[in-house]
Order: sequence, then C-alpha cells, then structure tokens
Amino acid sequence: MNTEKKTNKNVSPNLSRDNRGASMIVVTCVMMVVSILCLTLVAAAYQMYAGANDEGRDEIYFRQTLSFSEVLRENMTETLLVGEDHSSALVNYIDSFWADDSEETVVLSGTSDKDGLFEMDVTLDKTQAHGCIVITVNCIVDNEVVASCKSKYKVSGGGPHYDYEFREYY
Repeated sequence: MNTEKKTNKNVSPNLSRDNRGASMIVVTCVMMVVSILCLTLVAAAYQMYAGANDEGRDEIYFRQTLSFSEVLRENMTETLLVGEDHSSALVNYIDSFWADDSEETVVLSGTSDKDGLFEMDVTLDKTQAHGCIVITVNCIVDNEVVASCKSKYKVSGGGPHYDYEFREYY
C-alpha cells in the first residue's frame, strides 16, 4: 500500500481548505463595507438635493410675499384725483377699515396662485403704532406660515380715501 499523502495540485500551497472559508468571509465583509459606503454616499447626495430644493421653495414663497407687498405699496401710495377710487379693491377695503373705529385688527385670506399650492393672508392692524397702519402679508403652506413681510404706513387725510405714506418694512 502506498502511504504517501496525496496533495491537490489545484490548491495553492499557502491556501489550505480551512483558509478558503475564512477568505470567503473576509471578501464578503469587504463587499458589505463597500456597499454601505456607496449607500451612505447616495443618501448624503439625496439630503443635499432635498435641502437645496427646500431652500428654493422657501425663496419662492418669500418672493411671492414680498412682491405682493410691493404691489400693495404701489397701489396704496398712488396719488388720486378728487373723487377717484383706488385701482385696487384691497386698498379701498383698507380705506374703509381705517375709517371704521369698531375694528382694530382684521385678517383677510385667500389662495395666492392658480394651482392653490399656498395661501396668502393679509393682516391689517391699526393698534401697533399711532397714526399708522401695519400690514402683514403671510404665505401659508399646510397651515404653517413659511414667509412673512410686515410694512408700516403713516395715514393722513380724510375719508373716504386716505393718503398712505410708506414708512418701512420690518
């Protein structure tokens, strides 16, 4: 009988059968670490994109609020001829609000854009500053104020139409 030990010629001399299982576990662990790093990179990229998208929407809301305030400012400070009405129904409402001593604060709301993605509300307040009206324009999304612009006007003259002198945004 031949008692000579047979060796497998296909197996490298440094890698025995016991080491092959351990090598497979190490390779699998390295693949898992690389996969986790790739997923982390994808998640970080998504977070950066989502954050930039949110900031873009906030900028749009702020611009809508500010542009509404600017248009209101132009309409309120326009000079009128005797017997002429303001071109804006909102300014005519503000005139009647200023003349009415029974109300000190009123909130007007409505949808701002054609798609109805957000709402605007306008708060008229004549209690914060003597002889002035403070107008706050808010942009509301999902019942939360996401942008706001406050302006103050000095009121002079007599009804039915008053003269509004813009003072400041704050």
